[in-house]
Amino acid sequence: MSMNLSEASEKASDARPTGSVYDFLYCDQRRIGAFLSQFDELGIPTRVSVSESLSKARSNNWNFGIGFGASLPLLGGGNANVNAGQGSSEAGGTKSEQRDYDPYWANALAFLDYLESNDLICRDIDGARFGQLVLLKGNLGIIDLRLFTKMWEKPQLRSLLKSGLGLPANDGKKSYKSKPEAKISTAQLNEFDIIMDLIGEMPHAIQSRLIVQESENKVWSTLSEDAIVGSAADLFLKHGTAIVGEWAVLGILDARPEQNLNGSETPDGRQANEASRHFADTPFAEILGRIEPFVRPMLGRPYQDYGLTPLIIFRRVESTITEAQIST
Repeated sequence: MSMNLSEASEKASDARPTGSVYDFLYCDQRRIGAFLSQFDELGIPTRVSVSESLSKARSNNWNFGIGFGASLPLLGGGNANVNAGQGSSEAGGTKSEQRDYDPYWANALAFLDYLESNDLICRDIDGARFGQLVLLKGNLGIIDLRLFTKMWEKPQLRSLLKSGLGLPANDGKKSYKSKPEAKISTAQLNEFDIIMDLIGEMPHAIQSRLIVQESENKVWSTLSEDAIVGSAADLFLKHGTAIVGEWAVLGILDARPEQNLNGSETPDGRQANEASRHFADTPFAEILGRIEPFVRPMLGRPYQDYGLTPLIIFRRVESTITEAQIST
């Protein structure tokens, strides 16, 4: 692609605001690249180079000819008439410039445009199929559970959790057996301590939760640190767990609620439980099945939430300039 420098300058000076831009909070370029690479057998470009050149030429002419004019003697005798006019010579120069562009964000916009133009986006998560791309808007919350990795060892936190679960706290000074809660068996307390020890060793991910507008559906996801624009720590210190504003999430639907709001099992929940029972035929799988009711609500997707693999999280930033002002 080539462009005259003067033309490029004119295009830049004539550029006008469009009225809005996208503010990206999350962009999984690896997955987006996997989609875009299917449209080109060579894959996706990692760099775009644009060359611009400007040519300038200057000419001076000298014309030489035989014709009417002064009479000059020729060797060997005779005369010749020479007309002293102008000949020609040219002098010029070329100035060129090459710019390299990173298509990182252009790929994300191209992906959005392709999905929209080919009607590949579903905006109703209740009617979406597994593996379908959905675009949802609502209130967004993000929490980095990695902050809790070392906190599970603290006795104060364990006592707080026991209190929330209705278990007596055994701080070594008082015996829980002397209280009315003595019917809580030692085995249950030991199981709690074992589970808390295991939780500290399990993966702690960055999680997001979107409360969808109108439907109030809750959508749970895990986020990759590399795909966050900024950092999870910065978001937590600035906003806490709720990110201010209306956010849009584009992602792949891969899980449905397993329980209703009243706690009853959904058809998808029964299907998930049946699938789990098929794999619970080994001692190790049985152990995982016993700790799942404790671990998953704390570290994983709540049973009432949808599950989504997010590709892009963004919002539209509107301009304060009106359409009438833009057109003038």
